[in-house]
Parts: sequence; structure tokens; C-alpha cells
Amino acid sequence: MDKKHTRTTVLLSIFALFLFLLETSPTFAGPLHDAAAIGDFDRVKHLIARGVDVNAKDTARLTALDYAAFMNHRSVVETLIASGANVNAKDEPYGLTPLHMAAKLGHRSLAELLIANGADIEARADGGVTPLHWAALMGLKPLAELLIAKGANVNVKNRVGATPLQWAKAHASMVELLKRHGAKE
Repeated sequence: MDKKHTRTTVLLSIFALFLFLLETSPTFAGPLHDAAAIGDFDRVKHLIARGVDVNAKDTARLTALDYAAFMNHRSVVETLIASGANVNAKDEPYGLTPLHMAAKLGHRSLAELLIANGADIEARADGGVTPLHWAALMGLKPLAELLIAKGANVNVKNRVGATPLQWAKAHASMVELLKRHGAKE
């Protein structure tokens, strides 16, 4: 799969998630979620200083860290983590963690930050999907390399028995990477 097709797939995924969010939550839960979603670092710091709960979930059952990770707002993510945000909090519709979101969208440096702060690289969303499954599906080789280097299991199976290798079939370089690290057919 070429880069243009991969980029289109990523953009469609982003669009689909935001349509879901608009459907389930016409406004975000509150000012911290709003500020995190748009990357308003100063507002995030101000709200945290005023005692806003950094782990509060909105009506879509997402945390401010979920929004910041999804939108790749690194300084906001750093501030939320430093203020006690749970890097392994799962959303309730799908069981996704901030690392799943970073992995799905190819935010490698953000994934690295989350892992350095205790994010579980083997976290399973509903259906048993790990961040490596998402990186493989999207053809995000640098992100998959990071996850593998940090110990991600290349042969992990989701609930229906699919491995990251099976999810990567459309990306030859990803298939090669996974096989080089011991992935089995």
C-alpha cells in the first residue's frame, strides 16, 4: 500500500472518530477536555492548577489525555501526565487507551512518551486488539518498530485469533518487519 493510500486511511479513521464523538457528545465534557482537544496548553495548566480532575471522563467516556493523544498535542500530554493522568485509562465504548490512539494514528514520539510513563504496550482494547495490531494495520513501520523494541509481542492474537501480521497483509514492509522479529503465519 502506498503512502497516499495510507494517509487517506488515517484521515478517514480520524474523520470517523470525530463523527462518533459528535454523535455521542455534541460538546466535550468540560473545559479541560475542550482545552486538551485543541491543544490549549495554557488553559490546560490553568484548569489543572484550579483542581480540575485530570482523569474525569466525558459523555463519550474519554479522558482529556485521550483527546490530547489523539490530536498529538505533546505539551498537553506531558502536562496531563505530570499532573497524574492515567496513561492506561480505557475508554468505555471500545476499551482504547491513549497508546492505542497514538498507535492508530502514527504518533510515534507521543507513543514513546506514553510508554516512558508507564503505558502498557500490551493493553487490549475490546476484541483483544493491541497497539501493535493498529500500527500493523495502518502500515506505520516506525511505530511498530518502537513497540517491538519495547517488547510488544509480534504473535499476540486478538479475540478472533488474528495477529498483527495478519492485520499487516496490505503493507509488505510491515510484513517483513514483523517476520524479521519472529511473527508467524
